[in-house]
Parts: sequence; structure tokens; C-alpha cells
Amino acid sequence: MEMGVNTGIVLALVFALFLARAARTKGAAK
Repeated sequence: MEMGVNTGIVLALVFALFLARAARTKGAAK
């Protein structure tokens, strides 16, 4: 279970970074 939780956290962080990078690339056009 701990491994699964850690994996979920890592995936969430990577996903957040991906979204942040994509938003920056688009000039944060909201």
C-alpha cells in the first residue's frame, strides 16, 4: 500500500509539473 501511495504522489507531482510547463509554453493563456 505504501508503494502504491508513493507512486500516486509521484505521478501527481509529475502531472502537475507537466501542466505547469504546458501552461508556461502557451504563455499561461487562460
